[in-house]
Amino acid sequence: ELDDGMQDRALDAQQALAIDQALRALDEQDAQLAETLSWRVFGGLTSLQIAELRGVTERTVQRDLSIARNYLRMALGNAQ
Repeated sequence: ELDDGMQDRALDAQQALAIDQALRALDEQDAQLAETLSWRVFGGLTSLQIAELRGVTERTVQRDLSIARNYLRMALGNAQ
């Protein structure tokens, strides 16, 4: 039973590392997309709040978030 928990934690650590690497790669490709996604996911900001910070429309933020999420999905899919 204890070993199962250790494997779960190792998998979680591997997933966290893969996500971090994917975010870093996104940042190299498009820093603004990475920052927008980070504000949303880690900062908990709404699309409207991010739009106000960036000086763009909420629709632009939503589009950027969609692009960033798709980039991460592709990067994480290739990492597996």
